[in-house]
Amino acid sequence: DMISVSNKYHGTSWAVGNVLVKRSLSFLERLAKFFGAKVEETEYGIVYSSRKVVKNGFVNPTPQHFYGVDVWGGIADEVKEFIPKGITLYGECVGYLASGAGIQSTGGRVFDYGCEVGKHRLLIYRITHTNPDGKVMEYSWQQIADFCDKYGLEMPKTFYYGQAKMMFPELDPAN
Repeated sequence: DMISVSNKYHGTSWAVGNVLVKRSLSFLERLAKFFGAKVEETEYGIVYSSRKVVKNGFVNPTPQHFYGVDVWGGIADEVKEFIPKGITLYGECVGYLASGAGIQSTGGRVFDYGCEVGKHRLLIYRITHTNPDGKVMEYSWQQIADFCDKYGLEMPKTFYYGQAKMMFPELDPAN
C-alpha cells in the first residue's frame, strides 16, 4: 500500500467544492417541467463547509460561525478560482483571523505556524472528484501535491510518501 505521513496542524477544518447544486428554476422552466419537458435542474456551484456544517447561506440560511465571522466563506473566496467542476478541496486553516485573534490557541499561546498576526495559511490534505453520477474518486497524495504545485497552493509538511513496506520493512510478509 502507498502511505503518506504528514504533519498534523491545529487550526480549523474546511472544505470547498465546485459541485452540482440545485438551480433556481424560472417560472417558465417550472411550467415547462410541469408539462413534462426536460429541464436542467442542477448546475455547478461553490459549496463550502467546516468539518461538519455546510456554511453557504443559500444552502444553510442560518449558518453558525464559531469565530463570529464567516472564516469558511473567506476561504472559499480564496480558493474557488482554482477548483474545476466536480473537485472538492479539504484542508486546515491555521494562523490568525483578520481581526488578529488566533484560529486556535491554548493557555494564551496561539498556534500561529509562522503566520503574521492577521494572516493565515491554507493547507490542503485531501482532494476528491465527484462525477455527475455522484461517484467519488480520491486523489492520491502525489496527485494532491501536483494539484497544489499547479495552482500555487500549500500542503501539510510531508515526512514520508511511498510504499508502506519501504518505511516499515519489518512488516513486509516477504521478509
